[in-house]
Amino acid sequence: MDAKSTVTRGSAGEIRISGSIDTSNAQQTEERIREETAAGEGIVLEVSALNYISSAGLRVLLRLKKEFGSLTMTGVSPNLYGILEMTGFSEILDIRRADRMISVDGCEIIGEGAEGTVYRVDRETVVKVYRNTDPEDIRRRQDIARKVFIMGIPTAIPYDIVRTADGRTGAVYELLNAQSYASLMISGAKSPDEIAGMCMEVLGTIHSIVPDPGLFPVKRDQFAKSAACLQQFLSRAQTERLRELLYAMPENGHLIHGDFHIKNIMYQDGETILIDMDTLSTGDPVFEFAQLYLAYIAYSELDPGNALRFFGIPRETAAELYDRMLSMFFGERPEMKESSRDAVRLIAYCQQLINVRNADYDPGFREKLILHLRERIETLLGEVSSLALSCD
Repeated sequence: MDAKSTVTRGSAGEIRISGSIDTSNAQQTEERIREETAAGEGIVLEVSALNYISSAGLRVLLRLKKEFGSLTMTGVSPNLYGILEMTGFSEILDIRRADRMISVDGCEIIGEGAEGTVYRVDRETVVKVYRNTDPEDIRRRQDIARKVFIMGIPTAIPYDIVRTADGRTGAVYELLNAQSYASLMISGAKSPDEIAGMCMEVLGTIHSIVPDPGLFPVKRDQFAKSAACLQQFLSRAQTERLRELLYAMPENGHLIHGDFHIKNIMYQDGETILIDMDTLSTGDPVFEFAQLYLAYIAYSELDPGNALRFFGIPRETAAELYDRMLSMFFGERPEMKESSRDAVRLIAYCQQLINVRNADYDPGFREKLILHLRERIETLLGEVSSLALSCD
């Protein structure tokens, strides 16, 4: 075979191609690929070291796809992707682009959520670096971002996928001079009342949307599944009562965000821009406010410095922000606000107890926290008659 290209079988079963493919070596390259491919299986070509492919090489791809049924190309460089896109091959083959490498060392942290950290790379660009996810999952999230943008939710759509030096994956957004809501409060640019109003305006938009069934997970079912572990902390009667309350809730297909706190919301030129759609689901807003209660109040009950460390605001300000948002949600129905507080708190404390399993707590603090949460949950289970808040 011509020295311009080499074909080898990778350790994961993929076929690695390096060099270039043109008229002089296309036939030999095709023969080598066939030799490395078992009958009846699709072809995965790892092409991070393939620099160029001519029309002769493209015809090889067409023949292989037709014969073997599927053809996936991974590690596709920007130059190679340009050729495949220009010729329409990106529409007929499964093309997976190579991730660009970046460094976030020394970059300003402008946001933080359950899934990762948002860094400002330069004046126009931010990158959300995920703690645990892969490029395919980010591509799925890109698709979700496009869908919710069309639904009317003010979200940014990532335009590139990158990797950091330590192997984490990130999504790149173009956000000129964007700040988090937390930064606006800390700088004094916005008061807690203003931030609460801005939050509820966006949440109102989110909660008003009823997506097609199956497009997003059902939050009640997600919660019930994860709450199964509570049997190691609570009595059987308590876990059965919790499940009874959950499944007595009426069906609710409204959209909820699930991680809507001030360090996880961007503000740009007078407009809120969301870059975190990872926790979207459908269900009652009790789950939304439970997450808010966790972030702003519950996590600081035994750790008074938590709000200041995480959000940069005192716990009293965080509690004020939560209470203002809850008041805005119920509006002219203050009696419903009072009757719903315990439902929110019950879900929040149960979620916090679920989270204890994976948290890296000091053993002494962990024991104290479990006792604290069990007492709260036991009391609330005896007082709460319904979990539903309703957003109609």
